[in-house]
Amino acid sequence: MLHSLDAPPRATKVAGAPSAISWAACSPLSAVPVSVRLALVSGSPRNPDRFTCSDQALARLALSQELVRLSDAAASMVPADSDQSVDPGERVRDATRLVEQVQRVLTAAVLYEREAGTSWDTLGSRMGNATGESVHERFIAEVKNWRRRLAQPQQEAEPEGCAEDGRAPDVVCEPMRAGELLDAWAVARGLGADSTDEHPITGHVPSPSAADELRALEAAIEHAGETRLARDVLAGLLERQATVLDEIAVEIDDPSAAARASDSRIRAAEIRQDESRP
Repeated sequence: MLHSLDAPPRATKVAGAPSAISWAACSPLSAVPVSVRLALVSGSPRNPDRFTCSDQALARLALSQELVRLSDAAASMVPADSDQSVDPGERVRDATRLVEQVQRVLTAAVLYEREAGTSWDTLGSRMGNATGESVHERFIAEVKNWRRRLAQPQQEAEPEGCAEDGRAPDVVCEPMRAGELLDAWAVARGLGADSTDEHPITGHVPSPSAADELRALEAAIEHAGETRLARDVLAGLLERQATVLDEIAVEIDDPSAAARASDSRIRAAEIRQDESRP
């Protein structure tokens, strides 16, 4: 059970927590055009910050969340003051749940390592000389599910953990909010190499490149086409894609990127024009 990261009321401040979050891992939301922000949140309560965070950063936040769950669950078992009031076998049941949480931590670690480019063979060697093939078979379904979720942060149906119901915010739906709470949890406990660091988690996860954002947008656009997502959302994704392609065209002097940007804008304009017709 995740206690310390269950989302408090927005006005609540955790003692010792930083007053504001400052990410190195995500580009400023203000850099995302207003039209895209509106399109991304159309019909959805989620923050439109998904595409300004790298997949590796999101995977690291997810790993930190699972580790917090494990830490809190283990700590809750340390006091013996309730032993006389619990049923026989209760501690074994609690320990079994800890083992299950350890498995979730391991899965999250594998997802992070894969986003960081670690090979299956290397993962196998770190897991007791297992083969890369056996580790691949064990975790590939989780990797595919994770990447599917990365491609659909604005789907209409609420993924588990995304709803505003007091649970910890999902890192794909609300990475900024999740990161803020993770930093607060670590700061309150004095964790991290530098005790003065107000962002011991979000200040040290990988920053996204334009290519990272482009890949995320392309996956989301493909998903939007497959699932017939709201047309205004698709148009917003295409407009953001055009902006990123323009940045790439300037950075590496690539005329083909500029041409792709133009095509994306034309497609977005056509969608918006179709939507405006009676």
